[in-house]
Amino acid sequence: MAYADVGRLIRDARQRHRLSQAALARRAGTSPRHVGRIERGEVSPSVETVDRLLRCMGERLQLAAVPGPADNRTTADVRDERALSPPGVATRCLRGGPDVTRPLPRRPKRNSRP
Repeated sequence: MAYADVGRLIRDARQRHRLSQAALARRAGTSPRHVGRIERGEVSPSVETVDRLLRCMGERLQLAAVPGPADNRTTADVRDERALSPPGVATRCLRGGPDVTRPLPRRPKRNSRP
């Protein structure tokens, strides 16, 4: 769910309950400015914040996990994907291969001292 989707969720609930941003902020113990930034998708609120805002309006947050598009891959498929180099990953994605979810390797930290 994108930031804007979370904001729309909060705004729609707030409007259904006929609350102003200031009234919701007062109930939730936050500022009207913060509620506005959440609703505009400018910030990414924590799950706890979204839950608190919804509970202040008598609603609750319900999360669920659902299988992704590549949930039927074999162990061999996963092993093969992990062995690919970054150019190989890009080529496989462009050819319509299964989703590759391997994170990019981290760059070594530079030492600040000479």
